[in-house]
Amino acid sequence: MNWSLFDFIIAFILFALLFLGVRGVLRTVRTPWKRRIALLVVLILFALIWGELAVGLFGTPFAGN
Repeated sequence: MNWSLFDFIIAFILFALLFLGVRGVLRTVRTPWKRRIALLVVLILFALIWGELAVGLFGTPFAGN
Protein backbone atom coordinates (compact mmCIF):
# COMPACT_ATOMS: atom_id res chain seq x y z
CA MET A 1 0.00 0.00 0.00
CA ASN A 2 1.20 3.45 -0.84
CA TRP A 3 -0.62 5.68 1.61
CA SER A 4 -0.53 9.42 1.13
CA LEU A 5 -0.90 12.08 3.79
CA PHE A 6 -4.54 12.50 2.74
CA ASP A 7 -5.21 8.80 3.51
CA PHE A 8 -3.81 9.20 7.02
CA ILE A 9 -5.91 12.33 7.58
CA ILE A 10 -9.09 10.52 6.49
CA ALA A 11 -8.25 7.53 8.73
CA PHE A 12 -7.64 9.86 11.67
CA ILE A 13 -10.96 11.64 11.08
CA LEU A 14 -12.79 8.31 10.81
CA PHE A 15 -11.31 6.99 14.05
CA ALA A 16 -11.97 10.30 15.81
CA LEU A 17 -15.62 10.14 14.74
CA LEU A 18 -15.81 6.55 15.98
CA PHE A 19 -14.39 7.62 19.34
CA LEU A 20 -16.81 10.55 19.60
CA GLY A 21 -19.75 8.35 18.60
CA VAL A 22 -18.96 5.71 21.22
CA ARG A 23 -18.34 8.37 23.83
CA GLY A 24 -21.61 10.11 22.98
CA VAL A 25 -23.56 6.87 23.24
CA LEU A 26 -21.98 5.99 26.58
CA ARG A 27 -22.75 9.43 27.98
CA THR A 28 -26.33 9.79 26.77
CA VAL A 29 -27.93 6.34 26.57
CA ARG A 30 -28.72 4.91 30.01
CA THR A 31 -30.74 1.77 29.32
CA PRO A 32 -28.32 -1.18 28.88
CA TRP A 33 -30.11 -2.77 25.91
CA LYS A 34 -30.52 0.58 24.14
CA ARG A 35 -26.85 1.31 24.79
CA ARG A 36 -25.83 -2.00 23.21
CA ILE A 37 -27.97 -1.35 20.15
CA ALA A 38 -26.65 2.20 19.76
CA LEU A 39 -23.03 1.00 20.08
CA LEU A 40 -23.70 -1.72 17.54
CA VAL A 41 -25.12 0.86 15.11
CA VAL A 42 -22.07 3.10 15.57
CA LEU A 43 -19.69 0.17 14.99
CA ILE A 44 -21.59 -1.07 11.93
CA LEU A 45 -21.57 2.42 10.41
CA PHE A 46 -17.83 2.66 11.04
CA ALA A 47 -17.22 -0.75 9.44
CA LEU A 48 -19.35 0.09 6.39
CA ILE A 49 -17.61 3.42 5.82
CA TRP A 50 -14.18 1.85 6.36
CA GLY A 51 -15.02 -0.97 3.95
CA GLU A 52 -16.28 1.44 1.33
CA LEU A 53 -13.17 3.57 1.57
CA ALA A 54 -10.86 0.54 1.59
CA VAL A 55 -12.27 -1.66 -1.17
CA GLY A 56 -15.40 0.02 -2.54
CA LEU A 57 -18.12 -2.27 -1.20
CA PHE A 58 -20.93 -0.24 -2.72
CA GLY A 59 -19.14 1.31 -5.70
CA THR A 60 -19.64 4.92 -4.67
CA PRO A 61 -17.23 7.66 -5.81
CA PHE A 62 -15.78 7.75 -2.28
CA ALA A 63 -13.96 4.47 -2.92
CA GLY A 64 -11.41 6.13 -5.17
CA ASN A 65 -9.68 4.41 -8.05
